[in-house]
Amino acid sequence: MGVNTARTKLITFIIAAVCAAAAGSLLTHYNGSIGPGEAAPLKSIRYLSIVAVGGISNVAGTLAAGIILNFLSLRGVFGVYDDAVFGVILVAVMMLAPEGFKLSIPSWISKRFVQRKSKT
Repeated sequence: MGVNTARTKLITFIIAAVCAAAAGSLLTHYNGSIGPGEAAPLKSIRYLSIVAVGGISNVAGTLAAGIILNFLSLRGVFGVYDDAVFGVILVAVMMLAPEGFKLSIPSWISKRFVQRKSKT
């Protein structure tokens, strides 16, 4: 196809590393410090459940799931069972919808309006 795969993989890795470095810098600035507590297993379960709900190959769905679940968590909807709820969500999604839920709002909007235009 003419695509230099080694170069494309390297560029992708560099972009991901720059994004991770920027996110780490912002997190450290927000918290005031950084330590091993930032990589706790319960935080990893939270992040993994957000990605699982949104769909691992669906960036818009992952963003929507992150916004929704973090909003509910920060509002105190889950109470003291916050970590347990994220664990249950992760197990339920892996059992019921391994590909994740289709939360991509842009695709829903485009399907809705494209179908209307093509019918008329």
